[in-house]
Order: sequence, then structure tokens, then C-alpha cells
Amino acid sequence: MKKSITKLYCYLLIISATSFGCKKSTESQPTSVFATSQWTFNGSTFKVTNGSYDAASNSLIASDDPGAVGGGNYVRVLFGSVVKPDKDITLTVVAISAQANPSNCEVQVGNIYDPYYINGHLSIGKTGDNVVVTVSPIGKLTAAFSNISVTAGATGTDTLTVSGTIIEN
Repeated sequence: MKKSITKLYCYLLIISATSFGCKKSTESQPTSVFATSQWTFNGSTFKVTNGSYDAASNSLIASDDPGAVGGGNYVRVLFGSVVKPDKDITLTVVAISAQANPSNCEVQVGNIYDPYYINGHLSIGKTGDNVVVTVSPIGKLTAAFSNISVTAGATGTDTLTVSGTIIEN
């Protein structure tokens, strides 16, 4: 019986000793997971975690790895305003040649290695094409769009569509 009690004390001592160093945290842990931007163009869907705002061109852009085989794909929303949007807004998509206006934007999609469209397939400004922009409490942008008409073909007279969501990380 004395041996059983001694074993029990040993087990309790081991359990107690290992429990002192453990503490359940009630604080949320920071995450390093970036939001995924994605877009579908010409039958292909692209998903990336590098959505970013470019102050030089006042645009939100997402792109895959240009160094990887099949890479170089991108999608971009160019804002018609002079500064980065600071509130939620629905923007009218216009042709790339249209005059800048805070209530509109342009959409560009393509691949940097495409010899015909080094500057991308450009929005044509079809009636009803819109981009919904939301701004997070810390000023990060999300742009969502569906079936935006863009130029296609070597002459740019045909059209394709692009849909997606770009999330600024």
C-alpha cells in the first residue's frame, strides 16, 4: 500500500511540475495570414496574397509571381480620384481614355509577357460595369467586380470579361 501512495505522489508531483509552466492565453494571437485576392480572366482563375495599393498610380493591384512559369498575370483598378479612396464607394468603370473623375475607375488585366497586351486588356466602359470599393477601419482597400468588359484580340475590337476581388494587404 505504501508503494501505491508513493507512486501516486510521484505522478501528482510530475503533473504539478509540468502544469506550472503552462498558461492558457486569453488574448488573440496575431496572424500572419494575408487575405487572398483572386480574379478570373479568359477561363483562368488566379489567387494571390499580395494585393497592394500603389500611390504613384493611385491603383489597387494584385499579381502572381512573374518569375514563375506561367506567371506575370495581374489585375489592377485605377482610381479616378486624385487620392486613395477613404470611404466605401461604388465606382463606374470607364474606358482607359476617359477623363479622370472621383466617381469612376478603370480596370486593367493581363500578363506582362503577352506581346500584344504588355499594357493589359483595358476596360471599355460598358454600361453597368461597376467596382465596389470598401475601406477597412485601418484604411485598407478591397475592390470587388464582376464581368467587367475589357479589350481583347490583336486589334482590341473584341471583348472579354474579368471578375474578381483585390484585397490590399
